[in-house]
Amino acid sequence: MAHGRDRIALGGSFTAIFNAANEVAVDAFLSERIPFTAIVDTIDRTVAKLNSGAPEKLRDLADVTAIENDARRVATELLTQK
Repeated sequence: MAHGRDRIALGGSFTAIFNAANEVAVDAFLSERIPFTAIVDTIDRTVAKLNSGAPEKLRDLADVTAIENDARRVATELLTQK
């Protein structure tokens, strides 16, 4: 399991995926739907799932929005599977 700093250092779409998955996981924690320890797992699983299809470089805000939307959708799906 890689740490957030390791993922962020990769740059590109990883930062957007990480951030969006974090937002979904933290919201689930604050809503008492998941334990605190599930935040990192949710982020890691989301990044792993989107890693292979994500673009290396984000060209514009539309790219960022698209990858963040994908990450939020995937993180939400992963949380509903638990």
